Order: sequence, then structure tokens, then C-alpha cells
Amino acid sequence: MNEFDIIATHAPEMNKKLSEKELEKIYMDFFYQSKYVLKKKHEITLISPSIDIIKKAAEKNSFSKITEKQAMLGEKAYFILKFLRVLIGLFG
Repeated sequence: MNEFDIIATHAPEMNKKLSEKELEKIYMDFFYQSKYVLKKKHEITLISPSIDIIKKAAEKNSFSKITEKQAMLGEKAYFILKFLRVLIGLFG
């Protein structure tokens, strides 16, 4: 598979209908599936107002944060995160 050079998305946010536990599962599934569609040594870029759950899910799925920046969208602060897939072993 591994067909894409980059994935860029606005990550889902916690709200009244989406609990922290559900959000954590969504991020875990997202990074897990990304390993299979993203080419090796390519990146994921996300924008989100909260980043702790995203960072944990990325690390658990062998992605390393390479960039973190903050930006304002109107009056709301967002983080822009860039992750790179960490290859494990000789052949990734």
C-alpha cells in the first residue's frame, strides 16, 4: 500500500458528543492506519487546539514529532504539529 507522501488534516476536537476516551481511540486508529497508507519517511501534519492526546497516540504508533507551532484562528489558539514515521528495525 504506502501510497501517500503526506497526510494533512484538522484533527477532531473534544466536544459534548465526543469524550476524551473516544477521541483517544480515534487518534490511535488514525495513526495506526496512517502507517499503512503513508510512504516510509513521510509526514503527517495536523492542526488542533489540544495536542497531548495526539502526541501520545503518535508515539505509540511509531511517529515522532518534528515540528510544533502555534497559530491563531480568530481568537482561538491552535497547534500545528508535524510528525514523521519512525522506522523500526532494518526494513521499517
